[in-house]
Amino acid sequence: MTWVGPDLYASVIIDGLVKVNLDNMTYQIIGLFPTYYALAYDGSTLFASNYGGFYKIDLNTNTATYISNTIADAMAYYDGVLYGAAGTDLFTIDPVSGVKTLIGSGSYDIDALAVSNGVMYGANQIRRYVDGTGDFFTIDMSSGAQILISQSIPHTDALVTLNPPVAINYYCNKDNDGYAASSADGTCTGYGCQPAGCQTAPGGDCNDNNASIHPGAAELCDGLDNNCNGDIDEGIGAYNVETIALNPGEIFGTAPNIMALNRVTKRLYVINENGVLSVIDGSTDTLIKNIILGNGNYSSIDVNTALNNVYITDKANNKLVVVDGYSNTVRARIGVGSSPQKVALNEKTQRVYVSNYGTFQNPGDNTVTVIKALTNTVEATITVGKNPIGIGIYKKMNKVFIANEGSGTASVIEGNPSAPQFNQ
Repeated sequence: MTWVGPDLYASVIIDGLVKVNLDNMTYQIIGLFPTYYALAYDGSTLFASNYGGFYKIDLNTNTATYISNTIADAMAYYDGVLYGAAGTDLFTIDPVSGVKTLIGSGSYDIDALAVSNGVMYGANQIRRYVDGTGDFFTIDMSSGAQILISQSIPHTDALVTLNPPVAINYYCNKDNDGYAASSADGTCTGYGCQPAGCQTAPGGDCNDNNASIHPGAAELCDGLDNNCNGDIDEGIGAYNVETIALNPGEIFGTAPNIMALNRVTKRLYVINENGVLSVIDGSTDTLIKNIILGNGNYSSIDVNTALNNVYITDKANNKLVVVDGYSNTVRARIGVGSSPQKVALNEKTQRVYVSNYGTFQNPGDNTVTVIKALTNTVEATITVGKNPIGIGIYKKMNKVFIANEGSGTASVIEGNPSAPQFNQ
């Protein structure tokens, strides 16, 4: 028996080769070939062996082509190698010439072979006419040595793994630089089905169309990841430092101290102590605009790449300022708790969290404000520990962690399960 893709085939004494229907345990007769002792499939070709020799079977025309006089009582294909067995011998069979090469011999006759999870198993029907039992054992694929598992299984002349071969990815070396691609070149079904020269494990070549790019290659100053380590032009020359003036014209920023980057638009946002937000083009390292936020005490900033919004906490006015990244204008000022310290966004649920520290005049605030990013409206105000400051978000579990300075505790907020999920 053997899997041919998702289908199970067997050899029956009277009917020859048949295709088995596992749903109702019936079979379809494929052809009245001579009875085959052994069947094996290598991902593209079905091979068979009987008392007449070794054959290749064409399932499209239901014909068998004689290859050699090699006789196998059992066969199995694994990891690019076609194995055969006769008597106590284990050998390999060349699929093209049919020539067998002995690996070694064991103590038990081999009437059936199968490989599961890298382990080869053998079985026989040695006591078929005595008590109906046989031997079941493992076989070392490099030496043919056998280790007995049981001598009381029903007599067996065929073994097959529980599941058919699954589709696997394969990785090739198209640019012939000695490294297989890190992304799959294709998919096939069955052990050893990958094209010649390809492998089933990802390689390290991040650009398999350029032979000069591969792991270990010298890094060049060309804007490419030449050595496939995930960095571009690293270690090339000295560090380059530029200075960008934030005070051209009538609107200028002074004492810049907090910044955040929109990794999608490549724009950098810098908060200045005088209430000005400087917008810098990260691609050209030039100032785009200085935005007047107004008198306040701005303590934290975060960026929403999905909506292209910037969030800034204003401790003096108990507000969250929302800046539109498209127009570079203030879009909203949302009332939050007393003395907001930090702001953090969960881009997956599009919820903005603001920690409200409280003041001497209002020491009991101790809350976190939850804001819907799509509407810039407050969804909830949640009481946490005393004087909350730091915010950490675990997007995958939709959890928010708050560091409470005054009480020496951390609060864990379970995110709203009904909130929309964004693919970020």
